[in-house]
Amino acid sequence: MNPQYPQYPQNPQTPSYGAPQLPSQYPGYPAPDYGAQPSQYPGYQVPPMQTYPVGYGPPPARRRNPIVPIAIVAGVAFVGLIIGLVVRYNGPTTVSKSFVQNIFQFDSASAMQQVCTSSDASKLRQEVSALGVLNPTGRQVTADVSGITFTLSSESLSHAVVSYTGDVSLTGAGITTGPQNTHGTLSLDANGLWWCVASTSS
Repeated sequence: MNPQYPQYPQNPQTPSYGAPQLPSQYPGYPAPDYGAQPSQYPGYQVPPMQTYPVGYGPPPARRRNPIVPIAIVAGVAFVGLIIGLVVRYNGPTTVSKSFVQNIFQFDSASAMQQVCTSSDASKLRQEVSALGVLNPTGRQVTADVSGITFTLSSESLSHAVVSYTGDVSLTGAGITTGPQNTHGTLSLDANGLWWCVASTSS
């Protein structure tokens, strides 16, 4: 301490620029409250901290069961397979009905698309090609085959036989014919997942 300069007691209200002084050194100086401070956001309450017993932590995250999506995919695939088998089983009847309708409507182009391309169907392809000669003017004829019954006589993975009998009516191109009885048998071969007509007989 330099004796040349007198020392004055420091005013407690005057801020000190040195080391911080403890409030207890100045009688009458209010001690700061280090308790709970008012929240900066009125109305917001801090959620209580969740505690767990000693040795226990938070519950493990629930895992998704991988069996559920696998079962859903398998179920959809199974239903699709059943539908595909039903459609293919009824395929010979569907193709036969469309083929007979195209023949009565003189639609040789559409009927030719339903004929097999194998050598066994070469005769039928010639007959269908000649169908266009019977309709040189290209007249549009509509055949009503709702009165014909198509019956699946036999079916395997590669071959099927469909017989048909009933009445057909023709309208269009200025002509109208009443119900005419018709009957026959169609032999069909598997064509990939579908069917084609290989031969016909009356």
